[in-house]
Amino acid sequence: MGMTGNAVLDCIERRSSTRQFDLTAEITAEQREAVLHAASRAPSAGAMMMYSIIDIREQATRDRLAVLCDNQPMISKAPWALVFVVDYCKWIDLFEHVGCLTEEFATESGCTARPHPGLGDFGIAAQDAVIAAQNAAIAAEAVGLGTCYIGDIIENAEEVPDAEDVAREVQRQVTEATRPENIKLRMNSMIRLERNPLVRVAPVFAKDLALGLACSQEGRGVTCAVSNLGRVQLPEP
Repeated sequence: MGMTGNAVLDCIERRSSTRQFDLTAEITAEQREAVLHAASRAPSAGAMMMYSIIDIREQATRDRLAVLCDNQPMISKAPWALVFVVDYCKWIDLFEHVGCLTEEFATESGCTARPHPGLGDFGIAAQDAVIAAQNAAIAAEAVGLGTCYIGDIIENAEEVPDAEDVAREVQRQVTEATRPENIKLRMNSMIRLERNPLVRVAPVFAKDLALGLACSQEGRGVTCAVSNLGRVQLPEP
């Protein structure tokens, strides 16, 4: 087809599989954020995003993945790897959290509780994961990163549960994000903004406009929010 002058179509046209990587190049935080954000903006059935992305930066983990994926050494030589996994479990956890799997809820709603996903759920989740991976690949091309899409890990699925290093990497990311000092840092940044003298004297309409734009932009990277309120029951209309 060739180049068209359209930035998106030309990016898709340029993108090809990369199997040799510049080991001296450093991936910036901005590049990583752009790729992950693009993945989160992918179309999703019912906007449920039934997948998770494992961000792998540890060399030992990439070495293990290279073996699991039919011994493809370029995986271990790549400076960054993303694993897209079908993840309906988070919805099961949410349903359980809000009480949708109880006998009482089934009786009240007339629906049968489904504590396990069905084959159709798996198929839709797999489609969601692949679409997100495609978005990530195109975004990587757009910010100057070569990519190689690899599906061979499915062939060794029986060995994946034993890949404890992958599980440890997921645990490390969750632990890092929820460390008290990191949560405190984020909360303090919000408090500093609230106590900023310029913000305090700004007209209300200007604050509303600025907050609306900020919330809209921030919300693009958030798929859902769950509070600790527990199950909320509203009165019948």
